Amino acid sequence: MAGLGVTLPELNLPRVVFGGRKIRFLKDIPIGSKLQRLSRLLSVSPKVGRSGKFAVTSIQHEIFIAGDMEPAILELHDYVMREAATPPVAGAPPPVPPESVSMPEPSHRKIVVPDEMLLFRVSAVMFNPHRIHYDLPYASKVEAYPSLVVNGSVTSLLLLEFFRSEAAVEPTSIVLRNAGLAYCGRPLRLNAIKGEKEWRVWADDENGNIFVEGSMGIPA
Repeated sequence: MAGLGVTLPELNLPRVVFGGRKIRFLKDIPIGSKLQRLSRLLSVSPKVGRSGKFAVTSIQHEIFIAGDMEPAILELHDYVMREAATPPVAGAPPPVPPESVSMPEPSHRKIVVPDEMLLFRVSAVMFNPHRIHYDLPYASKVEAYPSLVVNGSVTSLLLLEFFRSEAAVEPTSIVLRNAGLAYCGRPLRLNAIKGEKEWRVWADDENGNIFVEGSMGIPA
């Protein structure tokens, strides 16, 4: 799978969605430093759910400053590998939206609308070839999505920049879990609640459907 940094076994599960990430910032990286990334496949867990067969894949990345023995950044990424989609049938009713989750009232909120240009630019910058983020005919006719899918990394980056703006500090850790799929052109609410050791953050829509949720650690 391109971009994951490791070789996966053949699973016959062609669809990939990002499941979540945990990031720890262990030391500062000076500008101009030469870096090395060490990636390893931690686990592949085949499962069966309501939508059919899938597998959860966990990959660890360690980012080193050249010459250092200890990593500067430690990342854990989870991916969900899914079966091929069944093309939508003409005249069929739209899929039932996910149930909304009751969340507390945020102390900070911002509304953004991811558009096609944003999704295309992020895919280009991140060398992400997954066509569900920039090729609408493919996303709708082959993978059966109602629109372009907002890359989970886009929502995570929007939450990160929202946190940095509101908290006025850099996070010491990031823990985010993808809970649903957001779609291009639809309003996305960025929410946060300030805590003593971390901020709780999540992205949802006006109906309370959550797309990404987690926390940002703050300096002691």
